Amino acid sequence: MNRVLLLLCLICCMDGAETKLSAPERYILKQARDALTTNKPSDALGHLQTWQGRDHSAQLLLLGHALRMMERYNPAADAYLRCLSLDGTSESAALSLIQCYVELERWQDIKGLLEKWAPADTCTQQLMYVSINCARALDDLRWGQALIAVGMRRFPTDQHIRMYDLEHLMSTARWSEALHACNYLLKENSQDIKMWEMAAMIYQQLDQEALALAAYERTVLLAPEDPRLRQNHLQAQLAAGHADEAFKQAKILITLTPDKKALALAVRAAYEAGDMQTAKQWLEKMPVDHRGPMLQTLGLRVLYESKSFEALDKQADQLLARAVLKAQTLLWLGRIAEERSQQGRAEMLYELARKQDADEASAQLANLYLARLWYAQERKQEALAVMQAHLKQYPFDEHAQRLLQLMK
Repeated sequence: MNRVLLLLCLICCMDGAETKLSAPERYILKQARDALTTNKPSDALGHLQTWQGRDHSAQLLLLGHALRMMERYNPAADAYLRCLSLDGTSESAALSLIQCYVELERWQDIKGLLEKWAPADTCTQQLMYVSINCARALDDLRWGQALIAVGMRRFPTDQHIRMYDLEHLMSTARWSEALHACNYLLKENSQDIKMWEMAAMIYQQLDQEALALAAYERTVLLAPEDPRLRQNHLQAQLAAGHADEAFKQAKILITLTPDKKALALAVRAAYEAGDMQTAKQWLEKMPVDHRGPMLQTLGLRVLYESKSFEALDKQADQLLARAVLKAQTLLWLGRIAEERSQQGRAEMLYELARKQDADEASAQLANLYLARLWYAQERKQEALAVMQAHLKQYPFDEHAQRLLQLMK
């Protein structure tokens, strides 16, 4: 809750209307107000509960403040509404009601109140923030853009409004404008990590990979112990094909977090840098049945590159039993089996790949691999039957047509 706004509201409720109250009622209001200004809302509520006369706008306003300070937003909003029913000019009640509705995320109600009590041309900076957040919550881009424009004109140096402007430009894919906005904010505060992250994202969208990498590197320099930032930098290095630099980052990242995604990226970095021994060591940090799809595939590839074929078969069998391997991986394992003269295993893997409807392209390729395998085994009728069925379903597959002609 905005304590400054609350104090202003408390001052505003010391109005002439209280002169119409009895001495005991004025005393209750004073006691409640004093309790609120010393941050004792429960005491204020206790004083107000002794009220015995008819409801009064000042009493209801203080009741709303006490309840709001206690984070009882629904009854607080009810008190403010009752206050406004008695005094429709109470700006204090209206602005406090807006604050309650923010906590309750009643954005449509907030919009109506803002239009009446806090128009963009005259409202405070705090209420300008509320207005922009309301527009975003309602997914009203045009209203949000108009509010940001007014906010930029009225409060040109306000960093929060400039940040709203930057986020709006990014959400509407206006990347060149977003870069200018981001650079302005970085000039104001070059130590802002979030801003450097946004700069990196913008540079990536503008296909300026070198500058994106530099921005990610800056975030790591600003917070070297933050695993999330180092993970983002590592991911960018891998995407750019910088295997050796990515491997250096991975060695640091692996000491900062046990996170599964971070481990997968580190293993990938070691694999792409050609250090299979380190990749295997890092893989052993997580059992096979706990690995996600990326680590599962990487684990198999590391074993293959290490020529650990028995371990490769064993791990593949574990994953096959759980039916978690994708068609592309099944095809790759099938080709390895063929290379090692394990035709029966290759046939089984190709058959599994054919049945994966989610990857139609790999399923098509599995038909060709299986037909080629059977043809090499002189199982010509089976091979031809597979090819004919395949071409019936995919009649414009030129590669399959050529393979069928060779078989005939």
